[in-house]
Amino acid sequence: EFRRVLSDLAEALKLTAKDEFSFKIIDGIIKEPLGGAHLDPSQMAKTLKRSIKKEIKSFDGLSADQIIEQRINKYEQMGSVSYK
Repeated sequence: EFRRVLSDLAEALKLTAKDEFSFKIIDGIIKEPLGGAHLDPSQMAKTLKRSIKKEIKSFDGLSADQIIEQRINKYEQMGSVSYK
């Protein structure tokens, strides 16, 4: 029951991985092994390693300044915050 409540809250608040991806807050979704990462940590580690290597490869040919500029642009497109 508690998990269902948490799941419902995440969906209502748009905090699911799919929501975060659609809002471009995260760059991708890494699938967990069936039942969750805690049930197969070695498989999850392999999956994470592949994902990280893929992301690092996407920077091939880019300078540090270009990578930084891409990240700045990404976060600027999310909007702004003002404190009053």
